[in-house]
Amino acid sequence: MRKITITLEESLIEALSKTAIRTGLKKTQIIREALKSHLANMQKEKLQKEWLENNESSIDAYNRYIKKEGIFGEA
Repeated sequence: MRKITITLEESLIEALSKTAIRTGLKKTQIIREALKSHLANMQKEKLQKEWLENNESSIDAYNRYIKKEGIFGEA
């Protein structure tokens, strides 16, 4: 593990302090968990965007088919 120094706005520091008191966690642990969560969400969004881009033509073709033929079993 490596150390880094960050600068935060006063309002974030206050919120962090309140959260630390309320949860009993260390401020560094709260920041670490928040950053991990944020980075995981960013990766998930990136993968979703890539999937949509890679499958856009298939999705469009399927939607055209459904519009023309209807949904199976729909009368």
